[in-house]
Amino acid sequence: MQSKKRESLWLEEYKDCFTFKTKPVTGLFLERFFTDLVKEAAHNEDVLTMADLFMRKGVPSETYYGWVKRYPIASEANEMAKGFIANRREKGALKRKFDVGMAMFSMPMYSDEWKKLVEWKSSLKQKEEKAKGNITVIMEKFAETNHVPLKQKIN
Repeated sequence: MQSKKRESLWLEEYKDCFTFKTKPVTGLFLERFFTDLVKEAAHNEDVLTMADLFMRKGVPSETYYGWVKRYPIASEANEMAKGFIANRREKGALKRKFDVGMAMFSMPMYSDEWKKLVEWKSSLKQKEEKAKGNITVIMEKFAETNHVPLKQKIN
């Protein structure tokens, strides 16, 4: 009985994008919402962004990411869904199903591995830029030989 009360306890409310009506958020609602969200991310090949998932369900971006910050189930489901989307986007880019440039540009938003790769490449570039500078090369005068003729002045 105690767990039923917790599941139906009104945690907060949100405004549905489609109806513009305020709806209650309970523990049970969050559990169902995020379970469905992960299933949709896993099985719907048309889902290529996180916004595809929560906007289809009428939840505004600000509300969704607020839930991800406040509720552990939301945070966990968000990471799982991002993993499914990252895998789909990477495979699509590899198979030239998607624009490779666009897919690569946004992959760090979906995959921690891609994010680490981009950060690593950026750190290499920063090291390279720090190492840049003027280099002075001093060359000794060559002896005059048949192979190295005397330089003549041009008037």
